[in-house]
Amino acid sequence: MVLASPVITLRRTLHFSSTPTSLCSPSPLPLDALVDEVSPYVPTTFTSIQQILRQLPPELMERVCDPVCGGLWPLLSRYRERFESKMIGQVHVVRSRHKQRQSAPPHRRLNAGDVVRQPLAVPSSLCSSLTTKASESNSVAARAILTELQQLFPNYLVPVKALWATVPEAEEQLMRRRVLDALWSPQNRGWLIFHEHPAHCTSRNSSADAAELTHVYEHGYVQLRLDPVVGDNGAAAPTQQSPNARMAGHEVQPYEWYRVARVLPTIATELLFTGELQRQATLLLPPGRDVWHVLLSAPALFELHYVVLTAGESVQQSRAPSLSADDSSSAPLCAAYDATLPPSFCASVYVRFRLEERFVPPDMAGAHETSILRELETLTADRAASVCGLSARQRRRKRQLQRQLAYLRNPTPYFDERVLAQHLFDLLPLRDGVHQSALLGSLPQTAVQAFPQNVAELLQARSDLFHLSDARHGVLVQRADAPKVAQRPIESVTGEEILLHLFSTYSLRSDPQEGTTISRSLPRLPRLVRERLFTMQDIVTEVLILYPDKVEVLACRSPSISSLSSSSSPHTSEDDERALRELRTVRGRRDFLVPFRFVGEWQDKLTEKYVKQQEKDRMKSIRARQSSAVSHRSPPRY
Repeated sequence: MVLASPVITLRRTLHFSSTPTSLCSPSPLPLDALVDEVSPYVPTTFTSIQQILRQLPPELMERVCDPVCGGLWPLLSRYRERFESKMIGQVHVVRSRHKQRQSAPPHRRLNAGDVVRQPLAVPSSLCSSLTTKASESNSVAARAILTELQQLFPNYLVPVKALWATVPEAEEQLMRRRVLDALWSPQNRGWLIFHEHPAHCTSRNSSADAAELTHVYEHGYVQLRLDPVVGDNGAAAPTQQSPNARMAGHEVQPYEWYRVARVLPTIATELLFTGELQRQATLLLPPGRDVWHVLLSAPALFELHYVVLTAGESVQQSRAPSLSADDSSSAPLCAAYDATLPPSFCASVYVRFRLEERFVPPDMAGAHETSILRELETLTADRAASVCGLSARQRRRKRQLQRQLAYLRNPTPYFDERVLAQHLFDLLPLRDGVHQSALLGSLPQTAVQAFPQNVAELLQARSDLFHLSDARHGVLVQRADAPKVAQRPIESVTGEEILLHLFSTYSLRSDPQEGTTISRSLPRLPRLVRERLFTMQDIVTEVLILYPDKVEVLACRSPSISSLSSSSSPHTSEDDERALRELRTVRGRRDFLVPFRFVGEWQDKLTEKYVKQQEKDRMKSIRARQSSAVSHRSPPRY
């Protein structure tokens, strides 16, 4: 068993020729034999003479540069039916007109960490004129190579076979030859990223022939690197985008990454991407999309490595999961480009989702499961002992502890808010909206445990996915691309409507005789009403005093409030500090802190509800005291 990386750097292993060292000088071998030896090193894409010379073995280069032959450029120029040559700027470039012959030097696939054998250094006395021009022509040659590659490869990952499957049928064979030659060419190693398909890969220590490696290339995935490493020629990295618009339909979209991510049950360790996971992921993708294409196109999100098995090992380990294309239970659905049988080698793929640091719950460095459980138990006891339950601060703390506990026990891709948001988006109907509570309740438990502190803020921040609107008893969530529900203008909200909402959202645990303020009722009001309140200049004069039969203002301006400022005295009372905190939450609107109470029939209804709630709280308190007297209480559940 061999561990290998799916990413291959395109290089060529060069071998020395056993031909006699002098051919251009008097020799029984014809000049055609020398051209036959050089021909495999000339790709079908335009390449500078200097770069071709670098790939020649020393003995072959010595014979090509012999004064009798005149160098590589004059030699290839004599065979116009086999080679096409021209000038790009000040650089001589050449390409082969025909497909390379089977006598090409052997090649092998390299895995990460392999050492590439380079040709021995050529004596400086040979081809001195070509060496002198190299530094001047490198940038021009690099631009020519880049232009050629941009006509073949987009800057996003695509199936190799799709490169010629998307052209007219008359050009298909020509495009196929150009693509494969570009993949074979060593000069492109800094500009191309190639990934093997796990069902079509070779073992690192196998002696694969050219036909088998061509099969590997045809079933793999390739893209043009946006920031290529500087190659041997020292050329500058290209920055322009690929103009290959015809491949846009094969570009993987971000939503596909986040859909595939949610089939992974954990991010704590690498997982064998089994046939069942492949089937689940395929159901979430557009028709014809290969799961491996999606995984390999996002190296920042998915960490993959292959376990490559030789043919002998596959027989001995027949029970081990494999990715043979013949096995419908494990092979990905890629019939659009994969209609042939795989080679005699296969690989198992291990996948791990990479969670960005910004999505990790805060304060995880010193978090321990024991201390979290202890604090949760304390909060549970406080909730049982308190008539009013937990405070808002305690509820936030409990939610934070539950999220930390879920992350410690089993971190899932749902902790990435993009994965969570995409799942919520997929649950929404195409046209209609769903109440936020119903939408959140449709998620699996693993997603619920990964909820951020404020899910509403997540929905509001993703305006590209969601549209929020007011609805009866909650917030309505729609797809951003769905037809919008007609919304009333803010100015249409009347003062009587505002009072009606204040009455309907009045806290049942607040004594109607003591009254309330706008600031205390603000979180329970609909969004449209809240926005209308903030557009008013003075709530007291525009709403409260206009309805004396319903509302009584207890103080036109509270003295404790009017005397406060942002730079308060250090001797302020506890009530003043509470008023300052309340003032900050309402953007400094002092009229929101003016106390008022309902009168007449509305006060009678609120008083009746208040008395009933007091009775319920009293009975709850009695039951809590009786429950605490039981010595063997069952442990709390989280």
